[in-house]
Parts: sequence; structure tokens; C-alpha cells
Amino acid sequence: MKDGRPDKIFGMKEHPANKICMKAQSLKDIIYSPDRILHPMHQQNGVWKKISWNDAYDMIAENLNKIKEKYGARSLLAHVGYPPVGYHTLEVAKQFCHMFGSPNYTSGASICFAARVIGHSLTASLTLLPSFKDTGCVVVWGYNPWESRVRDAAAI
Repeated sequence: MKDGRPDKIFGMKEHPANKICMKAQSLKDIIYSPDRILHPMHQQNGVWKKISWNDAYDMIAENLNKIKEKYGARSLLAHVGYPPVGYHTLEVAKQFCHMFGSPNYTSGASICFAARVIGHSLTASLTLLPSFKDTGCVVVWGYNPWESRVRDAAAI
């Protein structure tokens, strides 16, 4: 810390991977960016103006209701990538779609993560990490665990 703000971000020395991903390495720049939006904004006549959270929620609800009335609930699609804040974000998006009346929920899991989980559950009943004990050479193709999945990198 320096002047009450994070100065350096690094992995825990006690953790086997002792590395942090690119997103975490950029946190200081993201958190203290002068361009970071910290409150709701609404564009009026080509100019962005700060509005209250209550006004923002009311506008969102009003516009979603208009879409639902005009096009139906199924016109809404929510797509969630893999959120850094965890699994609960995915569940909130699913619940939102359900409450709105839309079955149209998708996520990046259908492209990669879900296939891995299904494969592991069908063969071993649990998610496995590779073991590289006593391996002299490892070729990692199309995947960079050192930057995107440090838990996996710790096993290498």
C-alpha cells in the first residue's frame, strides 16, 4: 500500500501457484482509472449526465417492460461469460431470465467449461486436475494456464 492505495498486486507466497492472472495484475489501473464510471449515467440530447440509482433502476424496469409488452418475454437473451466474481453471478442471471419469463440464458460454459465438467463427471464422477509428477516435458497447446488458470498452472 502507498498513500492508502494498493501499490503492488502479487500472489500469496504460501500458495502453490504464487501467480496472479492478467486481470488481477491490471486491478490497480482499473480501480483508479480516471475514466471509470462510478455511478449511473444517462444520455440526454447527446450529453451524458449523472443520475441516481433509483432513476436508473426505474428506467431499466420501464424499458424492459416495454420490450416485453411489444415483443414478448422470449425476446430477451442474457449471455454471461465466466464471471470473475464467481458462480453466483451465473445463477442471478438465470433467475432474472426465469422471473422475466425468458428461457434464453446462455453462457460461455457451453463452449468450454461445461464440456469439461460433463466429461469428468461421466468418467470419474469429479473434476480432475492433471498430474505432471515426474514429467520431463509438457506441451500445452491452445491454453495458457499461467495467465488464465493459475490453479492448473500450479500442477505443472
